[in-house]
Amino acid sequence: MTPTSPLDAIARASRLACSACLLGVRCRYDGATRTAPAPLLDALLRRPIVPLPQALERALLDLFDDARCLNAGHALHFGQIASPFLARGVLPICPELFGGLGCPRPAADFIGGDGEALTQSRARLVDRLGQDVSEAFARGARVALDLIQTNGATCAPLKEGSPSCGVHRVQCDGVKIQGRGVAAAILGRAGIETFSEEDIVPPRA
Repeated sequence: MTPTSPLDAIARASRLACSACLLGVRCRYDGATRTAPAPLLDALLRRPIVPLPQALERALLDLFDDARCLNAGHALHFGQIASPFLARGVLPICPELFGGLGCPRPAADFIGGDGEALTQSRARLVDRLGQDVSEAFARGARVALDLIQTNGATCAPLKEGSPSCGVHRVQCDGVKIQGRGVAAAILGRAGIETFSEEDIVPPRA
């Protein structure tokens, strides 16, 4: 679902999740980041400092552990980048890493529908090497949902256009379509407020 005001949702949530790439973590499929627009980052960093429990912080550090997640010597620098957000009750998520796909990894596109359709076995995600990665995406989305629900997060700014996190748009059969990524679909169905950085700063025409 989309709240009336994403910035209000961010301010009022005791805890929230956020696509890790929007926070500056280099976990995108190509090893890059897609840092959020300034208004979103400012809203996250204006939240009061209420550090996460040590056990939760350790669990996140394990999920983003370089030795477990990475390919070709890539480094996420998760702890250094995420620290100011963790201190403000923000849970970074990357369903693709959580599903075991590693980073960098081949890009993946939907075939036959979006993330909602995939969760109903009516679509697939296939990477550029021709491998079906549908189950890895679904598994990572379930890990993200469990993390969010277990720790009381109520909303999640997500990366638009991502096959995991796209809220309004994804790539299917080689073209952009209206639809949701796998994690966005699963989180939304569970009642988590999801919105994209484009709901806060619309893209230029």
